[in-house]
Amino acid sequence: MTDEESTQSQGTGDRTAADRSEATSPAEVQDKEDPGDDVARRFRYQDAYGVILLVGSVAGDLEYTHIFCEHHEDLLAALPGDRFDAYQIKTRNPERGPWKLGDEKLRKSLARFVDLRSRFPNHLGAFKFVSNAKFLDSDRAPEKSPVRVAHAARAADSLEDLEEPFAPAIRALAQKLSADKTEVDPDELFNVLAHTEFIDGPSLEEFESVLSHDHLSRLPELSTAGASELNGIRDELIQQVRQASSLAVSDPRRHWTPRSDDADDPYILSKRVTLEDVRQTVASGSGTVFRFAPLSDRIRPRDAEQDLSRFELKLNRAGLGSSLETMRRRTVAAESHLLALGHAKPEDVDAVISQLESIVQGVCDDARLEASAGDRTFGPTMLLLVTQRLRTTARDNPQLVHHSPYECLMGVAGLLTNECKVWWSEHFDIAEAS
Repeated sequence: MTDEESTQSQGTGDRTAADRSEATSPAEVQDKEDPGDDVARRFRYQDAYGVILLVGSVAGDLEYTHIFCEHHEDLLAALPGDRFDAYQIKTRNPERGPWKLGDEKLRKSLARFVDLRSRFPNHLGAFKFVSNAKFLDSDRAPEKSPVRVAHAARAADSLEDLEEPFAPAIRALAQKLSADKTEVDPDELFNVLAHTEFIDGPSLEEFESVLSHDHLSRLPELSTAGASELNGIRDELIQQVRQASSLAVSDPRRHWTPRSDDADDPYILSKRVTLEDVRQTVASGSGTVFRFAPLSDRIRPRDAEQDLSRFELKLNRAGLGSSLETMRRRTVAAESHLLALGHAKPEDVDAVISQLESIVQGVCDDARLEASAGDRTFGPTMLLLVTQRLRTTARDNPQLVHHSPYECLMGVAGLLTNECKVWWSEHFDIAEAS
């Protein structure tokens, strides 16, 4: 090829590249060279797992009272009695295969556990290694399986009592860790492995969806929340864990409090996320806010010449005409609320409705019995008793009514009124009164 031909060919190549650049915008092409977004996703995975622990604790499935983020460990979960479970969260591409005992990141995590146990011997509970990737569990090479080695260590009293081939594997691992410039005693490593659990975390592709719909949706306050509400609360909680994982401290006390190892050190407190933080976030963004629905045609106010509904007839006869509109709106809203619950949790809705009806029916019956002992028109007195008692129940015993707000309970009373299960006056013939 001559220099001229080379120049012409190069020019043609330049024009082709230019044509391509004009035809395609960078906004339309994925950048597969920059690993920054993948790194960010893996950090988010760790933060999301912290939220999983907090939500599990709020739900009562775990005993943690709060967590520390990037404080001695990836996550340090506090148990009652000033004890802690230490978490290492590690992501791994599935094509690399399952975790083996000798894998570099796993053995370094074990070395961190050994160091932590030696520094705080009376305060550590369990050590947890969590990953999106699986763990080797093989009969052919059990000494390479983290799960098998940890199980064998838990079943033995000491390293000397450990059966083959696990004792040599632990000694070899301790030697390898010592070669990594982390001096590790085999007996200490054995003790750590005896208290180590290997946990399958959610997948790297689905962890956000899993957090929203498998974990947050289990909280009673979010039982009817839609996807967008769940995702919004999820993102806020993840951000709280991310903030606690950083070095940023917003507490103004940092400017007059000396740095120390005291529990009130604002730098240490900034690393903490509590169950109350989660509850407040859920409450502020919860889908359980009781919203009044538009009035349906079924119980919309009727013209004067039309027949009154039995709902209106019963309230008017009880002397509750002034409360009719409020009761009507609460009734419609409660119906919408329960329909939404049925859509979100079809397997639970019958039990929830039965419980709400039983509680509200009992309150109404008791209030009617007390109120009817006085004046013949006892509706206002009965309504006062019902509102007081349902408000107290919603506030003091939310679990009893599946965390339903007071307005919903009053709406259920309206539904029971419409079904003639609750009367606010002496019984009368609805057909004759219409």
